[in-house]
Amino acid sequence: MLLTLFNRLGFFGEVDFLYLPMDFANHASLGYAFVNLTTAAATKRFWKIMQGFGRWDVPTKKLCTVDWSFPVQGLEANLDRFKNSPVMHPEVADEYKPVRLKNGVREPFPAPSKAIKFPRRWKPSGPFSSEMKNKPFSHVRKHHSALPAMRDC
Repeated sequence: MLLTLFNRLGFFGEVDFLYLPMDFANHASLGYAFVNLTTAAATKRFWKIMQGFGRWDVPTKKLCTVDWSFPVQGLEANLDRFKNSPVMHPEVADEYKPVRLKNGVREPFPAPSKAIKFPRRWKPSGPFSSEMKNKPFSHVRKHHSALPAMRDC
């Protein structure tokens, strides 16, 4: 969904890394994303368009704020940062993982350099929290067929 928006705004082929952290319990984004662009010119244009952006595909009054990510900058640094992250565990649904792109097409993520730990247990909230307390991420494993596709990539 977010990548589709970026493509529609004219950034097709200019995004080479995208990660939208998700609240696994609610299947909703945490409200921020890590985006890497291929050139300084694309970054400048992205900043101009996205700063204050509010025409989201879902109903919300939230406006986008763009900022630099520190200390991680650039494609290689982002790939290195996330390749051993628990979100990359094989049992976590693909929709929750960061993506690497080349010319707008998804590419394989680098192999991990160590064993990836399964994500820590989530802290449930909401009306069913007492039923779900201390349950693992079984609802986000990739074999779960009811997961919505969170991004088009």
